[in-house]
Amino acid sequence: MAIPKILIIDDEKAIQSAMQKALKNEGYSLCFANNGKEGIKLLAQENPTVVFLDLRMPEMDGIEFLKNAKLTYDAPYTVVVITGHGDDRDINECYKLGVTNFLRKPLSMVEVCCLAKRCIEVKQIELELANHRNNLQSLVDQQTATIKQQLQFQQILIDSLPVPIYFKDTDLKLIGANTAFCQWFGIKKNKVAGRRLEELLSPASTKKDLQKDEQLINKHKSQEYQVKLESKDGSKNDVVFHKAVFKNQDGEVSGLIGAMVDVTERERTSKKLAEKSEALKHANMSLRILIKQLSDAQSEDRTSNMPNLKELVMPSSDQLEAILDSPTERGYLENIMLNLNRVTSNFSKQLAQMNLGLSPKEIQVADLIRIGLSNKESAIQMNVTKSTIEFHRDNLRKKLGLKHEKKNLRAYILALDASMQKNK
Repeated sequence: MAIPKILIIDDEKAIQSAMQKALKNEGYSLCFANNGKEGIKLLAQENPTVVFLDLRMPEMDGIEFLKNAKLTYDAPYTVVVITGHGDDRDINECYKLGVTNFLRKPLSMVEVCCLAKRCIEVKQIELELANHRNNLQSLVDQQTATIKQQLQFQQILIDSLPVPIYFKDTDLKLIGANTAFCQWFGIKKNKVAGRRLEELLSPASTKKDLQKDEQLINKHKSQEYQVKLESKDGSKNDVVFHKAVFKNQDGEVSGLIGAMVDVTERERTSKKLAEKSEALKHANMSLRILIKQLSDAQSEDRTSNMPNLKELVMPSSDQLEAILDSPTERGYLENIMLNLNRVTSNFSKQLAQMNLGLSPKEIQVADLIRIGLSNKESAIQMNVTKSTIEFHRDNLRKKLGLKHEKKNLRAYILALDASMQKNK
């Protein structure tokens, strides 16, 4: 611990000598000034803990010293003013300048020693308290900064969610919201607190929401429900609410948190799918009727009834194509019509009767070539690989006598089909 320093500012040598004699055995470091001007210099150089100051001095008296020193409540030193009788006005001025300790002449050296000891102890305590206060303030500042960072991070996380999130107190007033909520309602974030949700929506839309909020605050059970909300501008949206209460550290309900999921587009899509499903249901019924007619037609003369079958099928296929939107659905219809064309043709039967030694697969490939399908498309129709189709095509060229001929296989098959139809 550093040795306490005492600065004595007095122009009377007798007082300096008496105070030095009284304080020499107390373990203090003493320094002396003959006037206020010298005292100001030593105050800056020596950093004393206690200053004994006489008011009546040449060059710069005690009052001027105090004005120059600019004593404050947290100064690292204590000033003790030495006064004579009849100095009440000076004492009043000293109080105004921050002095609270006084000694009256004639001085009692016992009082000087006791007051010096007391001032040093008090100043040490004040310095310790100041250090503790500074440390405490530093800790508070650190904790405050940490909490502020956590709150900012939590707000950033909530703002990152694309779903509108909001908070209400137990009076059902808004106390906060995320960016998505503000964008959804077209409101600035600093205008959210203190408002009610019904201020942003039509009264009809908020009636159910208010009832649900009251139930939630009273029963504390989380909620999920769907409503149709109408905004102030008249726009309507289908919204699913997810709500729950939040509590304080004492376990008491402090309010509720809600999330809004806009399902308007989902509802529209669901409605369109339902309408399309109904249309497909009717189309499926028409197809079943067509298939039954086809089955019934097989028992009659194939040649005479096939044209009638085409007349029945084609108009319905056009109607069915008009209600189909996706490429997949149209692909299914195209396959159906392709197979119907194959069924209504006698080509496969007549080709089999020509005794060319063709296998059923080769006859099927020939029929697909006739109607214009590529190797890849034929492979999809027969559920085989493209190389398998190429193998059957090669066998067809051999068995039809085209192995070493530069003739187009499809052109040859079409000519063969025309010849068979002519000779029928």
